[in-house]
Amino acid sequence: MNWYSNSIISLLVVMLADSWKNTPIISLILLAGMTSIPRELYFSAAIDGAGPVNRFIHVTLPNLRSFIGVALILRGVQEFNIFALPLILVGDHPLLLTTLVYNLYTTTFPEVGLALAAATVLLGFILVFIGVVLKLTGGSR
Repeated sequence: MNWYSNSIISLLVVMLADSWKNTPIISLILLAGMTSIPRELYFSAAIDGAGPVNRFIHVTLPNLRSFIGVALILRGVQEFNIFALPLILVGDHPLLLTTLVYNLYTTTFPEVGLALAAATVLLGFILVFIGVVLKLTGGSR
């Protein structure tokens, strides 16, 4: 299959490769969260008449909240790091390489270069991290 024939196919290849690369670590984080949920909670919910969907919504998801937060933070960090994967898979094609770092490096700051682009991405990451921490903690210490 020719990855360069269509920009949609090239984008799909990059998305599949990125998912293939990052799915194992996210799965391990969520599996660790699932094993930390006590079985007694599921038994109690079943005795109270909760079906599988209600047990998932009212028992599993609230107990996985912090693990899902960690997985989302880790996935967000990995998304800022996706620069080499499209470059290796599809080459230096301006329509296909639309990642944040690539755009900052080539279009926004061409005269300043990589240092300012990296600093901008780091500032964005810090702001996102602060927002996630404030959301998870409810804004209090």
